[in-house]
Amino acid sequence: MPLVRRDHPPTDDPEDDRLLRPRDAAAMLGLAEPTLRAWRCQGRGPQYVRIGRNIFYRRRDLIAFVCARLHDPTKASGTPADAAQR
Repeated sequence: MPLVRRDHPPTDDPEDDRLLRPRDAAAMLGLAEPTLRAWRCQGRGPQYVRIGRNIFYRRRDLIAFVCARLHDPTKASGTPADAAQR
């Protein structure tokens, strides 16, 4: 499975609509599967699809999730005090 490229926004590639099991989605994001489970329970994390009792993630939604969290280190965000609180 290809790694997520942070500069690769979702496209019209049919592969982006492929459904991944939580284990594969977690691996794609570099997370533990229990992290995704916790995020679902907390209403956080990437969008997911529920079919019956099964949970799936679209590759497109995982890519969008990563792209939405992209930080540019060359751009200052907030004040130095804000940065110190992080």
